[in-house]
Amino acid sequence: MFTNEETHTVLKEIVDYPDNKIKYVIQDLYETEICKRYDKDFWENQYKKDDPKKHGNRTKECYIIWNSKFNFLKKAIEMNPFNSDKFIWNDIGSLRCNRNIKRYPNDNKMKFEKLNIVCLNNNFDKEYYQNEVHLSGAIFGGHRDIILELHDKYYQVFQDYIDKGLFIGCDQQMMTTLLMRNKEKFNLIFSKDWFYFYRYFS
Repeated sequence: MFTNEETHTVLKEIVDYPDNKIKYVIQDLYETEICKRYDKDFWENQYKKDDPKKHGNRTKECYIIWNSKFNFLKKAIEMNPFNSDKFIWNDIGSLRCNRNIKRYPNDNKMKFEKLNIVCLNNNFDKEYYQNEVHLSGAIFGGHRDIILELHDKYYQVFQDYIDKGLFIGCDQQMMTTLLMRNKEKFNLIFSKDWFYFYRYFS
């Protein structure tokens, strides 16, 4: 679980889980890899580009976290505290109700050579997107090799968006671009449920 010192204190009080089953990685948000490459002024400028109607729901800090998912996964792979060859990104807020999850993740359905992700809308026909959502970035994953391969490709997409002057705050548009460039690397799980990944792999 990637968090900062302040939130770690809160999590330790409310997370009822054995210490040997969870690994906390404590890091200040502005010390993350993406913040070392893109400074605070960059994120402020992205906020100005964002849809004003969505400002109440997302912040510069959201942009940083959302665009750090592949970096966090890479770090988890390098640390590998549970000796695994498969890794899944889970937004910390993605469990919003009782989903009766059992034996999650059941990897029998997982395609190891592809990135497994829920596709909410398969109406994609171009390379770059703004204010459109096709893939659920809340939960995705697969074998460490595909994650590491797509890690570098994602941050190339990220830079391409910047070079074109496009808004990069929300990772889900860039995930679709990543898909368009690497269709053979994705296992699309079709559903209108943003969090269907839980049910599919339980």
